Amino acid sequence: MKKTDVYIWCLGAFLCTYTFQSCSGDDLNPAANQVNDEITTTGILLEKNKYSSKPFPSDFTIQEVFFDEETFSEPCAVTDFTKVLSNHFLSLINDPYFDFELINYYSELNRKYVTFYRGENYYGQAGEYNQLAKKRIRELTGFWQLNREIYLNGQHTASLDTRETLTDMIESFDRTVRNRDQAYEKADALIKINSVSPNIPENPYFALDAFTRSNGLLVIGDGLLETLEEVGIDGDIAFTGILSHEWWHQAQFEYSNTWDLEWESIGERSRFIE
Repeated sequence: MKKTDVYIWCLGAFLCTYTFQSCSGDDLNPAANQVNDEITTTGILLEKNKYSSKPFPSDFTIQEVFFDEETFSEPCAVTDFTKVLSNHFLSLINDPYFDFELINYYSELNRKYVTFYRGENYYGQAGEYNQLAKKRIRELTGFWQLNREIYLNGQHTASLDTRETLTDMIESFDRTVRNRDQAYEKADALIKINSVSPNIPENPYFALDAFTRSNGLLVIGDGLLETLEEVGIDGDIAFTGILSHEWWHQAQFEYSNTWDLEWESIGERSRFIE
């Protein structure tokens, strides 16, 4: 599953639900206003372009695919996966401490962090897929024999609630922060909000990524695995399927210039790529 696929759907569902909630006659819990005031006064809500300009490695996404009529010419049925995701979004939006800019801030921090992080990793909320990851990586490496280094980052909601990790994120990607001390100050203010919210940052939305980059990076988020498990898919199967899918994109990166393939439409091309 590519990052763009996940986030286009998520953004649409998220904004639709948000619009519906915003048009309702009921106000959110007054506690939300109190927290929003606190967020503003501590300077957590930032101006546009608040993240570092370090570029992403290129990926295999063909952006025009997602704006082509042929790609989405057939209606999609409402699936169990869609229903579970919708429930997560509703829980987040109905949270009395919900704030759209804060949610976007967290999402961007976590996405940037897993894109550029290199170091020790664990997979699953408690590392429950660590051994499986080693086994599958060994198998996929032997099967594809690609001439490139491939590494897997796990994305976790817990990273947004861990002081040192959250401080690393803020210091690296928040342009309004000038030093480590300021990053700590902002992280502590955020963690204070986390402590009173039942959804921030525990909601699977904050770790819903699954994507690959041309530099050999693969990412699998806890939130996506959790959502698939809620649908009824065995966790080991879900992890194996996502990892194998993203690994296949690395083969596309390596061999795309040598494959002699023709497609009758952009939609057909997109389906082959995915």
